[in-house]
Amino acid sequence: MKKLILILFCMVFLIGTVSAIDIDDVKYYDEGTKTYTLENFFGLGKHIADLELKTPQVFEVARGYRRVAMVEIRNGEYDYNEIINGIKLYNINEGMKETVRTVDYKYKKIIQVPNYKTICDKGFSANGTFTDLNCRKEQIGLRDKTVWKDFTKNSLLKGETITLGLFTDVQKGDHIEWVINVYGNEKLTAWAEWNENMLVDVIAHYDMNETSGTNTDNVFDHTNNGTSINMGFIPWFIQGGYDFDGTASILFSQWIEDETFEWTYNFWMNPTDSALGDQRFFTPR
Repeated sequence: MKKLILILFCMVFLIGTVSAIDIDDVKYYDEGTKTYTLENFFGLGKHIADLELKTPQVFEVARGYRRVAMVEIRNGEYDYNEIINGIKLYNINEGMKETVRTVDYKYKKIIQVPNYKTICDKGFSANGTFTDLNCRKEQIGLRDKTVWKDFTKNSLLKGETITLGLFTDVQKGDHIEWVINVYGNEKLTAWAEWNENMLVDVIAHYDMNETSGTNTDNVFDHTNNGTSINMGFIPWFIQGGYDFDGTASILFSQWIEDETFEWTYNFWMNPTDSALGDQRFFTPR
């Protein structure tokens, strides 16, 4: 009996010298907050980390190189190396068949960048119309901008918190479930999946297939429409099209210029005249 008590006594005092890697961790999952909590020594030891999914359980993403998930990691009572230990991807469209794709891990950082506003003078144009003249960009201060830096160190200090982004090449028709392995060998199976969707983050879509009039409709939500000037209309294989003959143009309001987010545009065109000239799709006002 004395030997048994001595052995138990020694085990209790040895616990404090064991690292988080040496003893099996346990994890708890809160479905309401989509948060995993990791503790060591069967929940009786120190707090290792909380990991909270910040993107939807089923995340809609556009095709191309995209951020497919975002996780906030709140490191606990240890400095910890090798936070990420791999990820598995499963193709839901093919019966959960494992698929291989490069996944990049990046952490979010907020930086300050100049904030600009379009300033215009008011006056009369050459044809006598009262309008904006001499428009230019002027800096009015600073704004926050989110950038993503490679998580190359793969380690966190005691009490450190980061937001981790998972980036990969999203392909046509993707419906992928991912299971990430963290903090030794903890597989987080309650998260999550992404769906490829080409309409994600679309703010405007102009078919430009009107056959008359001056309204260029934003068919996405019918706001921020354009006004066509001297436009010719031509039939095409499916619907109509606009004929830019050198005098035609479309005037849009300044709504996109005044936005602070980054944006891109794509368009299709059929050039029929090889003559050199002033060929601009966007021009400053």
